[in-house]
Amino acid sequence: MRPSSFKNTCRIFKMILQEIKKEYINSVIKECKDSGCCLNMHKMSNYMMLKGELVSPDQKMCDCIIFHSSKKIIHVELKSKSLDPDQIIDQFTNAGQKSLSILTSLDSTDRFEPVFILLAKKYQNHSAVDMLRRTKIKIQGDKYSIRLDRCGDLLWKMIS
Repeated sequence: MRPSSFKNTCRIFKMILQEIKKEYINSVIKECKDSGCCLNMHKMSNYMMLKGELVSPDQKMCDCIIFHSSKKIIHVELKSKSLDPDQIIDQFTNAGQKSLSILTSLDSTDRFEPVFILLAKKYQNHSAVDMLRRTKIKIQGDKYSIRLDRCGDLLWKMIS
């Protein structure tokens, strides 16, 4: 990518983030954590993080939605207790559709890749884990896997 093209991409991304922040100011958060489970944001920059439940209170949503300058929308669900695969799938599907509709409403022509990450303290229910590993989240006709990691894991390692 040429330097001028890179600068243009960064400028466009910053404009997108500003518009999202204006529209969803009450949903902006600094940390993705819940009930003793958190996403480690060390070494991360150029992103906007929203609390899923505040973005769309009338729907089941994942805990955090992160718009990142790598042109990824990272959807994170945090679990400190039991896993309910159907609920997790619904939360990811709703959040994925909502995050892409946010970009569409901004007339963004940039294509962002949805990423779905489940963080848990422990994965004890092997049948639920197997189901989640096999499941694909379908958003606008495309299918995406769910990545399973542990609470406290580094986001930059997950998306690189």
